[in-house]
Amino acid sequence: MGMKKFLISAGAGLLAYFAWNKAKPNILSPEKALEMAKKHFHSVNGSWIYMKPETIERYGKHTLVYKAGITVTIDGKTVQKELVIDAKTGQFIED
Repeated sequence: MGMKKFLISAGAGLLAYFAWNKAKPNILSPEKALEMAKKHFHSVNGSWIYMKPETIERYGKHTLVYKAGITVTIDGKTVQKELVIDAKTGQFIED
């Protein structure tokens, strides 16, 4: 009887694990998203990113995004830019 309960419990645990992984969205880590964004700029002086993604609505579609900022030097001047990065693809939505 002990082995039967163990196998049922293990099976239920595996089922819950796979259901959880299937249900959670497949997104980039905030560090990876920021790294991808920084590659588009030259002379990066500093950067930041909110670690928790948020959902925005754009053109009637809900998109999971990271909000970030970057400080760059352009033509000898320091410029700060705010970015909205798609959390699934790493593409800029606004910059």
